[in-house]
Amino acid sequence: MGQLKATTSETVVLGGIMSNPCFLLDLTDLKADFFSDQVNRTLYIAMKRLFKKGAKTFDIADIYAVIETSESRIERLKRYGGIEYLEQLKIVGDGKDLSEIKIHASNIMDCAYKNEISEVLYELQMYVSQADSEKRNEINKTIEEKILQVKAKYASGHKVELISTKTDKILQQLEENKSGYIGFETSIPLLSQFVTYRKGELVIYSAKAKVGKSQLVVNEVYNMSILRGIPVMVLDTELQTKTFVIRLLARITGYSFKFIEHGEWKKYPGCIKKIKEAKELIDKAPISHTYIVGWTEDEITNEVKRMKIQYNTQVVIYDYIKIENINGKTQEHQLLGNMTNWLKNGIAGSLDMAVIALAQMSDYISEERGFKIANSEKIKNYASTVIYLVEKNQEQYSRDYEEAGGNAYLYVDYNRNGPQMKDDMQDRGINIVFQKNKAIVEQARWQLEEIEALLEDHEESFEEYISEDGEVSAEL
Repeated sequence: MGQLKATTSETVVLGGIMSNPCFLLDLTDLKADFFSDQVNRTLYIAMKRLFKKGAKTFDIADIYAVIETSESRIERLKRYGGIEYLEQLKIVGDGKDLSEIKIHASNIMDCAYKNEISEVLYELQMYVSQADSEKRNEINKTIEEKILQVKAKYASGHKVELISTKTDKILQQLEENKSGYIGFETSIPLLSQFVTYRKGELVIYSAKAKVGKSQLVVNEVYNMSILRGIPVMVLDTELQTKTFVIRLLARITGYSFKFIEHGEWKKYPGCIKKIKEAKELIDKAPISHTYIVGWTEDEITNEVKRMKIQYNTQVVIYDYIKIENINGKTQEHQLLGNMTNWLKNGIAGSLDMAVIALAQMSDYISEERGFKIANSEKIKNYASTVIYLVEKNQEQYSRDYEEAGGNAYLYVDYNRNGPQMKDDMQDRGINIVFQKNKAIVEQARWQLEEIEALLEDHEESFEEYISEDGEVSAEL
């Protein structure tokens, strides 16, 4: 296969830079080795050197002076016509604006990328055909490394843009929000008034061991994907997919895990029908579940990117934040903090997705410090919101009218996107009914007045501040 060339685009870009060297400030992704003709590559390097030294304008004599310091570069330029070639470039680029130059620069990069990826694919084809002793995982690793190297080379760098380039999109998103909520609602209506799952944000649920964090995940997947069709990706360090599906079947049917897992449902025609209907709902829902023990953060990030592109995945659930092995001098709390930072910024922020993560809650609760995430306070520092899932003791259960007030509650803390509960209220919260053996989490019928009062204090009514012509009073 012959090499693709973007000769015309190369001459336009070089001529444009000769006319306006400041174009180089907007061509930071364009590398010299992307030019297919060696003389053009040489001229591009020469212009960048001059600009780096402070030149605001380029004379042909200035460029030639850089070239003539090397006999090989002079010979190369002479084969293209010498000074006359530089004069032709100047004419071609004269009057070109930045938008035109960018189009041609993109064409240069596209051709270079296609040439390089073709070479890499050919090399990989030869490697695979001769890889007699390598295992499949080794081959996959080699292929991924080679492809990622090319992708990284041609990835566009970070750029600062005027905010005016984004306002249309932001206003469109605001106009499309008809639900009254920003982001995706939780399964608990009262909780959604405190927090929702927003893109770019990380919500953490924390509970003690064996309280039912994984069942909570199943309930949220049911709420979002089964009931509302939101594409959700579950990254699981706890449950294999078989176990997850059993629990999701339980959530849909209302049967217990044991009833489903032991096959008791097969004895009853009505149960068989209900299981089949639940299975059809799962098959239609945009849910992915992966058991990720042994995966690296880079591998997970790449899969999340792929799922977003291929299946429009909107929400990622990570169950749960923990460190499998601790080596070297880095302490566990630092590693857990780093992992949380990756979920918040590397996944939620960079990929514009809503992320929900689970974390272990410390068994030790003092009156002074209250609820605490186990092993690392850094986790809460990176989170957008922390929600504690707490089982009620007998006193709390009786106080809250038993079944009417539910057997557990949710305490909202460290909430940057809404109200949070007071430190002296940690023995109460949003009352829920938690059926762990069926992965069912529902809002209890009875709620404490103190919790509802928090929302009323936080609510804003704007009508009294806005006039008919849209004027706003000083109070607002």
